[in-house]
Amino acid sequence: YFGEMESKRCGQCDVCRKRNKLNLSEMDFDKILKAIKPHLKSHAITLKQLMHTTQITNEDTLMIVIQWLIENDKVLFDGTRLQWIKPNDTLF
Repeated sequence: YFGEMESKRCGQCDVCRKRNKLNLSEMDFDKILKAIKPHLKSHAITLKQLMHTTQITNEDTLMIVIQWLIENDKVLFDGTRLQWIKPNDTLF
């Protein structure tokens, strides 16, 4: 909400409702996010590099999380590499 750096998941706002439509459990989403976020915050990285460094083997679930992060202005994709947009930003 409006520049908040930390917030609890309410399940009612647009951001929470979009996330609930991902067909991915909250636990799985959080697990992937926890694995990829430090890499995305430290430098721009390709999807292949991200999968290799995090050892995430399910590309489909990784892509669900990446797509959500891009659509919600957390991650920038320049056509080749991904990077966290705001290095000091937290996500939930």
